[in-house]
Amino acid sequence: MNEENWNKDKKKGAPPAGLFWTIRESAFGAGDEKAALDMVRDLRLAILAINAAPYEKNAHIIEFVAEGAGEESLKILEGLQALTSHNGLVLLVRDSLSLAAQSKADGVVFTDLTKAVEARNIIGNDPIIAAHIPAINDIPDNIDLAIFSDKCSLQDITKVKINAPFTVMSNLALDNENCGVYVQAGCDFLNASEYLNKHSEGAAKAAVNMLYAIDLAVRPANAH
Repeated sequence: MNEENWNKDKKKGAPPAGLFWTIRESAFGAGDEKAALDMVRDLRLAILAINAAPYEKNAHIIEFVAEGAGEESLKILEGLQALTSHNGLVLLVRDSLSLAAQSKADGVVFTDLTKAVEARNIIGNDPIIAAHIPAINDIPDNIDLAIFSDKCSLQDITKVKINAPFTVMSNLALDNENCGVYVQAGCDFLNASEYLNKHSEGAAKAAVNMLYAIDLAVRPANAH
């Protein structure tokens, strides 16, 4: 999937950056029903806030990290898949082709670049493949999203972005105060996971804050 595919459902004039939100299985309570219900509520409110925000809609990604038994992970993933597909978000699964396939998620995030290349050869072009990139050299062109190490400089990422056939982001944790420069540098997605997961007023408030910051970053300097 190239950048044109990522952008095909965006509104004309949409901001160039979407949110990347990592959610671990443990966030759903590990058997604690109340914790699970609270997480689902927060997730629904955040997605509602994203879709109701007065800013142009962009692609946003939820990455699920399985931590428990396969059966429980699949159950949570199937619920996430129904929620994300209904609301226009992308669902990726970290390091598990089998869980992604069983849950009908949109693709996989590989923390090992070698496995990402191998997976593409196995599954073909349709599923989304994202990969963590330790350095800017020798990046395969058959991945869809390159997640650069937080040790890679923003300038290096921008250079790669100019001619890259894939979308890019930094793995550096961002919030509404520091994300603007990454938007302006051409990052397609922003790692807002920590901000969304830990905001004192909840993920919905954090999501709106991030969308506003993205809007400010791309707005002409003289706009009001």
